[in-house]
Amino acid sequence: MSVTDWPDVAELEANQRGLHEEFERLAASLAGGARMSERERPSAPTSLDRVGEAFGLTPFERGLLGLCAGVELHTGLAQAVAASTGEVSWSLAHELLPDPHWSAITPAATLRRWQLLQVGPGPVAHAPLRICERVLHYLVGVDDVDVLLAPVVTRLRAPELLPAPHADLAVQIARSWADPSSPWGAAALHGDDRDGRLDVSWAACAALGLEPFLVRAHDLPVLPGERDLLATVWTRDSLLSGLALVIDVEEGGPEAPLAGWLERVDGPVVVCSRAPVGLPGVVRLEVSRPDAPEQRRLWRTALAEHHEGREWEDAADLMSSTHRLSAREIVECSRLTADATDPADLGRAVRGQLQHAELGGLVRPIRPRARWSDLVLPGDRLELLHALADQVLAKRIVHDDWGFADTSARGLAVTALFAGESGTGKTMAAEVIAHELGLDLLHVDLSAVVSKYIGETEKNLRLVFDGADATGAILLFDEADALFGKRSEVRDSHDRYANIEVSYLLQRMETYRGLAVLTTNARANLDPAFVRRLGFIVQFPFPDAEHRARIWQGAFPDKTPTQGLDPRALSRLAISGGAIRNIAVAAAFRAAAADRPVGMAEVAWAARAELAKAERTVSPSDLAGWDA
Repeated sequence: MSVTDWPDVAELEANQRGLHEEFERLAASLAGGARMSERERPSAPTSLDRVGEAFGLTPFERGLLGLCAGVELHTGLAQAVAASTGEVSWSLAHELLPDPHWSAITPAATLRRWQLLQVGPGPVAHAPLRICERVLHYLVGVDDVDVLLAPVVTRLRAPELLPAPHADLAVQIARSWADPSSPWGAAALHGDDRDGRLDVSWAACAALGLEPFLVRAHDLPVLPGERDLLATVWTRDSLLSGLALVIDVEEGGPEAPLAGWLERVDGPVVVCSRAPVGLPGVVRLEVSRPDAPEQRRLWRTALAEHHEGREWEDAADLMSSTHRLSAREIVECSRLTADATDPADLGRAVRGQLQHAELGGLVRPIRPRARWSDLVLPGDRLELLHALADQVLAKRIVHDDWGFADTSARGLAVTALFAGESGTGKTMAAEVIAHELGLDLLHVDLSAVVSKYIGETEKNLRLVFDGADATGAILLFDEADALFGKRSEVRDSHDRYANIEVSYLLQRMETYRGLAVLTTNARANLDPAFVRRLGFIVQFPFPDAEHRARIWQGAFPDKTPTQGLDPRALSRLAISGGAIRNIAVAAAFRAAAADRPVGMAEVAWAARAELAKAERTVSPSDLAGWDA
């Protein structure tokens, strides 16, 4: 128990009285020229006794530390020392304290090894001895980390909610630390839940009454001298105040300085990293984001702090089906809706809180605006798309409540392939589903993901899936045949690694909790093994005249002034829905520049320009009557 943990003010005052009595006896003995006896020490334990017990000090070492503290805190003792030898030294302690021994002030002995005392210049026996300021503050009840540690360590924040599996891991760590037959050992936590790793660390420390402090691995000194000094100071503070160290390792950071640090630190340490660290002698445990049932419990618990009612429980259930957040993120997102009245605000709060900055230039967020009414497709294709959205919504019920996830982890992902010519509505369909589900839509930039360097494509794919996994975002792989193409015969190392990339992608697709949508203009080019693993395959047909007329009817917003537009006449031109949108936008700009409504003439001009981009010849019959 640290000094700041005194149960009440009375006990703190008792400690101060005990120290004062000891300092009075030291002063009296020194003034009278008599050696103190062991029985003259205060009977009630003081903070000085606690330091002695924590570091295993001998009676002489404890007395020497008390003498140095008394010179700083007691005027009478300070004056007696000044009148005797001027300063505290080993020779003075040798004459004053019982059972003196020379080893007390050697560099390897406890007092100097753990920086409890500092030796000044001069002959060792007569050199001035001073108590470390940090220890002096501790003795009088001011308990804070050393000034050398303050710039690099921060107190770890306590979790507000702790998932049950994480609580079990914390108990496991605490039990290993509490085992009196084994010394403190480092626990290494890895996994995709960074917040969870820190929360498990805090809970393990709290179970033993330890206070955890967090340090970033890159803030640890690299130079041996600086590293040794900081490790010594930390270990001393840890023993003084019951502290534990939690080291947060950045992905890809060097492990050599960390290994050197762990060799020199004595006390409870937790190393947190995304991937397992290659450190010897550590207990490795995986901390993953809570599964869907636990997510549901956490969401309901967090939202119950601010809301009640079935509609908010349903909102919690939806979040647990579509998102995979840490407990801290769930608490924070729930807090953001404290004043909300509409459960739909929960989804907006989540999207506003979670960002995809860590994905860099690998993805491009698309703001979903399209609605079901914007899709013009045959009825059976629309039915498939509705079933796809329903499967995401009902995933929690089927997987968890009905037990499908208990039998196998394979085949539980929701994946879809949208195949069809360019402009037939594949991307719009992904937008519609994202808007329906209230999820982010992330367009994966394949030009940034695919790399010519061996292993880089796999690394980029892992970043995309891991980054999107927490938010339940819909991943849109456009022109996916460039990445998910057929595996080739292995002729060289590049072929082998290309096949590894496809295999890795298959594995990640099967475990991704969100919805992954792939689009292709050439379905035949896709790897058959990959296609077999897809849950939905939707073929987007080139629109016939009837569907083109419906697309033309919705091509211009209601606010756009139009005059004389004939959807039936326009539908005679065999073009895709994407081309129709491009023509509508270009025609609107031409009409706006001429300050007149959009008419057939403007659409005809825009159609010729659009067809020219595709190097397509326009026959007179294609635009017959459009210019009238």
